[in-house]
Amino acid sequence: MTQKRLILIILTIAILFSSCSFFESEEYSGDERGMVYFIACGQSDAVLMRSKGIYAMIDTGSKANERDVMDFLKKQKIKAIDYLFLSHPDEDHIGNASAIIKKYDVKKVVMGGVHTSNTYLKLLQTIEKEVGEYTEPSVGDVFNVGEFKIEILGPVSQYKETNNASVVMKAILDKTSILFTGDMESKAEKDLLLSGADLRADVLKVGHHGSKTGTGANFLKAVSPQYAVIMCGSDNNYDHPHPDTLKRLKNVTVYRTDLDGTVTLLTDGKNIEIRRGDS
Repeated sequence: MTQKRLILIILTIAILFSSCSFFESEEYSGDERGMVYFIACGQSDAVLMRSKGIYAMIDTGSKANERDVMDFLKKQKIKAIDYLFLSHPDEDHIGNASAIIKKYDVKKVVMGGVHTSNTYLKLLQTIEKEVGEYTEPSVGDVFNVGEFKIEILGPVSQYKETNNASVVMKAILDKTSILFTGDMESKAEKDLLLSGADLRADVLKVGHHGSKTGTGANFLKAVSPQYAVIMCGSDNNYDHPHPDTLKRLKNVTVYRTDLDGTVTLLTDGKNIEIRRGDS
């Protein structure tokens, strides 16, 4: 190979790498800053976060979609989950919590709400046996997941409905942020707005699978997200996401797990990249 040809090849490679996004370059290993996976698991919520080798889950999906969740976690080759956040005790959010606690080294469970279902009671037994106890979060609490700072924003009042009692969390990594709302509906949204909480976020995990009972216009204005993720199942019986909710999100780039599969978010603290499908 001539020296001239070698120089041309080197220049070509350099141009190709310079045209790649930050996240496609070899400089980004995935653990250097932060990644969030909105796992495609039917009509339920399960989110995996990682940063600096620290892992957290926000909800665990429904038992009916156990294989989707467990296969995804297996693919990630994780051995321990440092934090397991459970927004509220409905089955489509805690259905696989017991299985995950038994399979992985779950170091801390953070859980809000109370229920009387068999799934919830079994979870309490599993936590007592495998973890010891769980933490009930309060507004203002902060948890560090690698470089992510998880701030507890709600609920700001007590509710009989488990949906409105959902724990509201804001994950912040430098200048980027994601708002997780569980199944929060309009009553809790209004109370949260009145509390004066800083709801601004780049990404909104849309509440209650895109139900018409949440993501109100005033709440959405306060969050002012660039992106939104709706976690719902294909052809579900609940009309999720509701056309009215999608209409309110018309100026936001929307991703849906029923259409896009697992949605992966990557952040370097300044920029956000979102990918469709498993990554």
